[in-house]
Amino acid sequence: MTDSGSFDLDVPIKNTARSYWYSFETNAITENLMKQAVKGGPAGGGYSTVGDLHRFALSLINHQLLNSELTSQATSAKPEMLSPNYGYGFSVRGDEGNQIIGHNGAHLGMSAQLNIYRDKGYILAVLGNSPGGAEPIVIATNSLVKQL
Repeated sequence: MTDSGSFDLDVPIKNTARSYWYSFETNAITENLMKQAVKGGPAGGGYSTVGDLHRFALSLINHQLLNSELTSQATSAKPEMLSPNYGYGFSVRGDEGNQIIGHNGAHLGMSAQLNIYRDKGYILAVLGNSPGGAEPIVIATNSLVKQL
């Protein structure tokens, strides 16, 4: 991953998109520069690219990040821990034969989703510079992939 990280908010970073949200104070679409998460904070605040997210997903499923057993543990639901749709850092959704693992993120002016269609062999990485930008694409893709 060459274009991902957490960056200071007060300097422009090469290859990062600006994010926008609707401000009720100004009744206008406004750049989100001053409302972004703090670098390294628990709310995320990380930046990435579709290419880097795709490389991450490939490395995960090809056991280059974790061995096979640890990958399975991280990406499996934990109902015994009252977490039927979540593994260790990954959501686990879908039906038998159409399991989807991944993670999403959103904040004022941005949205993201990484889906790994485990049974179908596809990867979807969506980044948006509006709060709900990724969701319609993810919903449509999930519906299409389910039909395969």
